[in-house]
Amino acid sequence: MLVIDDNGEQDHYYADVILNPNIYSQIDFYPAEKRERYTKLLLGTDYVLLRKEFYPYRRFRRTPSAARRHLLVLMGSGDLENMTSVVLAALSRLKRPDIWCRLVVGPNNPHIRELEGMVSDLTGRSELLSNVEDMPKLYAWADCAVTATGSTCYELNFMQVPFLNIVVARNQARLDQMIVELKGVSLGWFHSLTTDNLATELRRFLDSPSESFAPRIHFGDFVAEHLMRPAMVTKT
Repeated sequence: MLVIDDNGEQDHYYADVILNPNIYSQIDFYPAEKRERYTKLLLGTDYVLLRKEFYPYRRFRRTPSAARRHLLVLMGSGDLENMTSVVLAALSRLKRPDIWCRLVVGPNNPHIRELEGMVSDLTGRSELLSNVEDMPKLYAWADCAVTATGSTCYELNFMQVPFLNIVVARNQARLDQMIVELKGVSLGWFHSLTTDNLATELRRFLDSPSESFAPRIHFGDFVAEHLMRPAMVTKT
């Protein structure tokens, strides 16, 4: 049995394998008294689980653009806090006809009608996208992104997209503290952001020079490989 875990919060683990692919994971999350002697540990970003759609991009290397003009906004499938609308309001204040913005929302987002109206009022080209089937293609298109803190940050790093991230849930706090290692810039908790200060951060971000970087996340078969080994695997 394999257990995918984020924070080591269970009282005891009986699994054959514990998989924690987060950048902040550490063996101290799983002391000997909290797990069985036979339990293997797969910890760290070597074991990030990327969907099969990313496989064709395993050798993808981004060519830096002259400027950041393609902006991708990804605030989560449900976006209960409606942070997508805050990003749109901030972008609207910038009045940037040179920015092409694509916003990805889930089909169950309760704010879609509101967002459609806001998108139509934006200066510059903008699109509201739902039920996206090819996210890697969108990442390849983007020069930069604004995202909720979470697994999307690993995908953005794999595709070498610089991003601003916003914490919208308690379980994202640990990742947020190490987000710079994924080439992200933390804007902190959603409830501390106003439209004005988000507009300021967006302007600074969009006007920053675009630079290439080596991704921390890679597409590999490390999980499958290590499941075949008898010895316990720890974080590398």
